[in-house]
Amino acid sequence: MYINRALLLLMALAFIFLPAIDEWLWAADGGWYRPFVLWIAAIFAAWSNQFRRHTDEL
Repeated sequence: MYINRALLLLMALAFIFLPAIDEWLWAADGGWYRPFVLWIAAIFAAWSNQFRRHTDEL
């Protein structure tokens, strides 16, 4: 089974930086939009990944 290198790197970075991101996300003095920033980033990453894929690939 082939594991995409970019996905493996992303998972490693998420594992390392998740505590800092979680603290930043739920800080009491933060803005209401902070949880949505992560969702927008995830949606943009998925869209850009699909946009670069050729239409004849399955």
